[in-house]
Amino acid sequence: AAGAAFALIGSATPSSEAPETERGLTLTWSAGPATLPRDDAAYAPLVAPLTGRGLLPFAPTRLSARRLSNGDLRLAWIRRARIGGDDFDAREVRLGEETEAYEAEIWFGGVRVRAFEVASPAALYTSAQQAVDLGGPAVEIELRVRQISAVAGPGLTAAASFAV
Repeated sequence: AAGAAFALIGSATPSSEAPETERGLTLTWSAGPATLPRDDAAYAPLVAPLTGRGLLPFAPTRLSARRLSNGDLRLAWIRRARIGGDDFDAREVRLGEETEAYEAEIWFGGVRVRAFEVASPAALYTSAQQAVDLGGPAVEIELRVRQISAVAGPGLTAAASFAV
């Protein structure tokens, strides 16, 4: 309604049919009541970039860090899916990308100290790497992980802090 604080965007809201070549461009969109024709004065122009955010992989979930007996840290997470993620009979969420790829980062004291690119939802932060990055075994770290899409690039980031 006029003066409403928000607009509900749901399954009835059509997706943009703008071609992929327009991603990154600033476009003029129009918003208004679906019950009125698009040339009605109730429609308002909105200038905003076409970001392709809906193509980005969701942030992984259930991040974990576990110290192994040799001092290494085993980092792990679970991927999420935009399409086909509701199959509760499947052993794991479907891979919605051409290939499985992640960027995992170790942060300490607000500074990124190491980045990994891995092809599975896990990485090993060795005791030797910890010594180089932190001067010894990690006591506290922040793990940041995002899935990488061949089409849309790096996805949304998940972050968690651990005392290890």
